[in-house]
Amino acid sequence: MRYKGIIFDMDGVLVDSEPIYLQEVIDYILDDLKEEVVYLEQKREMNKIVGASDDKMFEAMSEYLNSKYSTE
Repeated sequence: MRYKGIIFDMDGVLVDSEPIYLQEVIDYILDDLKEEVVYLEQKREMNKIVGASDDKMFEAMSEYLNSKYSTE
């Protein structure tokens, strides 16, 4: 059978699955890792990286982790 085309779904083109993915990450952090975080704080922090480039995502994550786990 010959195919007439192939559809590639880069995240957000056909289905915006990033919010679902981020919710799963938050659930994993809260439930499986037993991390001591407030749900709304975690959701606010995670939403900073929605649609962000890798550089911006790592910058936001670094800022969050540095403020959460500072040596002060």
